[in-house]
Amino acid sequence: MARQAEHEGAGDDRGILRVFEKVKETDLNGNGQADEIPYAGEGINPLIEQLRGAWGFGNRGLGHKFVDVDPATSELRFFRTDPKYKEVIDYVRKLYAEGLIDPEIFTIKTAALYAKGQEGILGATINPNPKTQMNQDGYIGLGALKGPHGDQLYSHIKVPAVWPGAFVITDKNKYPEATVRWIDHFYGDEGATFYFMGIEGQTYRKTDDGKLEFVEEITNNPDGLTMDQALAKYITWLGGSYPGYVQEKYFKGSESLPESIAVGKKAEPHRIPEIWNAFNFTEEETEFRSTVGSDIESYIGESEAKFITGAVPMSEWDKYVETVHKMGVDEYMAIYKQAYERYKNNG
Repeated sequence: MARQAEHEGAGDDRGILRVFEKVKETDLNGNGQADEIPYAGEGINPLIEQLRGAWGFGNRGLGHKFVDVDPATSELRFFRTDPKYKEVIDYVRKLYAEGLIDPEIFTIKTAALYAKGQEGILGATINPNPKTQMNQDGYIGLGALKGPHGDQLYSHIKVPAVWPGAFVITDKNKYPEATVRWIDHFYGDEGATFYFMGIEGQTYRKTDDGKLEFVEEITNNPDGLTMDQALAKYITWLGGSYPGYVQEKYFKGSESLPESIAVGKKAEPHRIPEIWNAFNFTEEETEFRSTVGSDIESYIGESEAKFITGAVPMSEWDKYVETVHKMGVDEYMAIYKQAYERYKNNG
């Protein structure tokens, strides 16, 4: 999301650059100091994942961070070494080199990021809604950006089953049947309302038309707490996985606020054509993915960070791609294709 006053003309990658430059020279919080940060986030990957749809990458969603479908051939592709993907990394490199990205982005933790956000110095960030986590109004979701080749794809979409395996029952549990009944309760309306909204009259109330809304202590906390901070005293779902289906009728967090829904509608015309859930891999395939596959993915993440910070020049890109492929991309893709065939046949 970008600051409302600075978002005009930000519908493409060049527009983002102009917005970030404007933020750098504008005293957003009116404190007379040049402390504004055009973009800040926890790690560089969310920014890359948000931008790469403007080059047509990641077209099967966030559940598959290295493989998608080549629209020209309809075949699976390992897109992180695609020649055009170099442009994505180089674009982020330019933002970083021009001081438009928080220099602490690779090391900052969530609490520190939110503390910066509460100072009103962030021009843009990737966040479900800065109102709930940073107490900041005036942010506008940008939707799908248009890239230099005309691509305009909103690919920053999670898989529907975000946290499969959100609870476990160990062999120490003496009452597994009762535990399953307890967990199952949270999948129903009564349990879900309690889990996400808390206690009626204390944390939420029912409106005249039967809808649920948090009380003012939560939405406008007298002690200046953010909505998430205020809720944390009463409920446990914030910031972690949980068993349950999330529905707007009883989930009133960041994603269900009116401005969040509005930006979802803005992005919808450009959403990816198909979302892949997680693939299932055989024991042998899992062994490869946890060793060679993990090494490939780690090396890519580390290398992208080095390109962006300038530790490795972009002139080394071809050498880097060659190294990635030597590490075993062909076998990586062979396994992915096998899993994809099973996924299609079982769908």
